[in-house]
Amino acid sequence: MIDLLHFARSESGGLRLAPAPTVFPGLVEELVRLHFPTASRKGLALSSQVDVSAARTLFLDAGRIRQLINNLLGNALKFTATGSVQLRAQLLGGESGSGRLRVEVRDTGIGVSADKQARIFESFTQADETIAGSYGGTGLGLAICRRIVEAMHGEIGVESLPGMGSLFWFEVPTTIRPDAPVTVAVPLAPRVEPARAGPSSGTGTPAGDVLVVEDN
Repeated sequence: MIDLLHFARSESGGLRLAPAPTVFPGLVEELVRLHFPTASRKGLALSSQVDVSAARTLFLDAGRIRQLINNLLGNALKFTATGSVQLRAQLLGGESGSGRLRVEVRDTGIGVSADKQARIFESFTQADETIAGSYGGTGLGLAICRRIVEAMHGEIGVESLPGMGSLFWFEVPTTIRPDAPVTVAVPLAPRVEPARAGPSSGTGTPAGDVLVVEDN
């Protein structure tokens, strides 16, 4: 129902943009946290990487960017049974204060054949007739993404092979807020309580420190 409402608004000319200064790493972190329970429930590794180029305050429509990333992450998690979903963002050509924000969502899911890739951004279209029955959905999510990206004068696309996963991406123009410093995004990590037993190092800190290493 929500997809139908969004699509109806975009069809009736109701797709309005409201660019504003947005702390982009915070937006990404919010969305990853939102989708983490789904990934955890399916046993999938969900990770994100915001390059230093995009780890700053950008002038863009945060609501629409959030909608784009939310749709792509939701699709990736829906069509991936094992493996991982990875989100990456970077700013292309932003040295002069303006550039293009590129966001990629890569998964290890079912993939899309070459002859069906062009159609999946059309309204009420699934890549395969069996997908609606197996996974559900209205077939509007990617069509809405395309409308939003086009309204932003950007591009959207997919690279995929059946059974080998997919890489969905979009690029939209943006500018860097000139008075905003670069914000280095720190990846989320599990909280580790300090060791409560073991010999003291003499500094008041237990000698049994723990280093946590994770492949994402």
